[in-house]
Amino acid sequence: MEHLFGPDITPDLFNRHQIGRVLDTIFESDCSALFSKISKEAGRTANVETQVQSLDTTSFSTFGEYPESDDELPAEPQPISITYGHSKDRRPDLNQAVVELIVSQDGGVATFMKCHDRNASDSVICRKRTKALVDEMKRSDGLGVLVADSKLYSKENTEWLAQTEFITPIPSTNKLEKELTMKAVAASEMWCRLPNN
Repeated sequence: MEHLFGPDITPDLFNRHQIGRVLDTIFESDCSALFSKISKEAGRTANVETQVQSLDTTSFSTFGEYPESDDELPAEPQPISITYGHSKDRRPDLNQAVVELIVSQDGGVATFMKCHDRNASDSVICRKRTKALVDEMKRSDGLGVLVADSKLYSKENTEWLAQTEFITPIPSTNKLEKELTMKAVAASEMWCRLPNN
């Protein structure tokens, strides 16, 4: 125990009451912020390069029973809503939630993690995270480059994207993207149209 946690740390300190109090304190103090602090410190110790970071969201399935209505919820606020939804695992019988993750390009080390309600919008999550990252960049030595899927690119997010460097595909629903793509295809014989299968 002392080798893992330091001097004077004994097994009797790890009883269920103490662990329960620690978990309650972590929950009350913001799990995502604590995760980021630990991750950044570990990354600094291991010399993980965080100049380029990737942001994405995904849903995950859970087992167990969860309240189906607000009347069944406990009085204290709930961290996220776990509900049924479209399952990437093709398991509509399982409850789901959404996790947002930012990882470094160097080794895929997680630098940020947050869980969201099952019905959370990827676009809204990306917009909020970009704003938070730009704010963090202004307080620190800089974010570097943010990489994400096309959900990052939206009219509502341009204010924050203009303040950082990013790599993302432009959604094909964007009118200007369609026009420029068609011009590029028409201007070069290197392009060919693939058959729709």
